[in-house]
Amino acid sequence: MKKFVGLVMLCGVFLSAPAFAAKSAQPEDINFEKATCRGFLKVTETASAADVGGLVMWMSGYLGGASGDPVLSWSNMNSFAKELVIHCKSHGSDALLDAARKVNLKR
Repeated sequence: MKKFVGLVMLCGVFLSAPAFAAKSAQPEDINFEKATCRGFLKVTETASAADVGGLVMWMSGYLGGASGDPVLSWSNMNSFAKELVIHCKSHGSDALLDAARKVNLKR
């Protein structure tokens, strides 16, 4: 988990696209309507920081688009990622996007 917190914002976002492109196998599609906090935490334990950074950036962008906020705030994204992990640890069965919305509203 420390790998997630330490590297996600520094290199994950910048490396996410090349990391996906460099893999020999196409990553699985993610249906965010069915994704749970438990599944997200499992991914953070096994995926590279770049892949996790891509997921966090997608969720941040999705929520920003839904709310009409066009600003990408790096400092807010870092706190969003940390708070999402904290929330998911105690609410494993929550739908991931619902958890992300709850965490996003607190910021």
